[in-house]
Formats: sequence, C-alpha cells, structure tokens
Amino acid sequence: MGPCEGEVRVLERELAGALRRAQQQEARALEQQRELLETLCRANTREASAEKVALETLRRSQEQEARSLQREREDLQRERVELQMEKERMQREREELECLTS
Repeated sequence: MGPCEGEVRVLERELAGALRRAQQQEARALEQQRELLETLCRANTREASAEKVALETLRRSQEQEARSLQREREDLQRERVELQMEKERMQREREELECLTS
C-alpha cells in the first residue's frame, strides 16, 4: 500500500463517518418532524373537540332560550285572551248599568 492509498483510505473513513453522522442527523430531524406532526394532529383534534363542545353548548343554550321564549309567548297570549275577556265582561257590565239607569 502506497502513501496515496493510505490517504485515500483515511479520506474514505472520514467520508464514511461524515456520511453516517449526516444520516443520523437526518434521521433525528425526520423523527422530530414526525413528533411535531403528531403534536399538531393532537392539537388539531383537541381544538376540533373543544370547538364541537362549544358549538353543542351554544346549541343547547339557544334551544333553552327558544323554549323560554315560547313559554313567554304562550303566557303573553293567555294574558291577552284574559284581558280581552275582562274587557268584554266590563263592556257587558257597563251596558247592563246603562240599561238599568235608562
């Protein structure tokens, strides 16, 4: 083995080592990227879940408000009917009094 061959082998070992280190770094970078993607997916899932819960809560609240407004409308309708009946009763009484005083 001549001096050039020895230098070539040293360079080959150095290149092989550098290549191995580069591959290891690439593998670490890919693993980190995979972990980040998993974290992002979990975060998106949590966010979607939280949004779903918020929308469901809002829907229930709106349904409850609609029921409350419906009850209030029915109460007001009953009150209107009662007032109309009272008005008619008072009108009859007034007419009766007018007849009696005439």
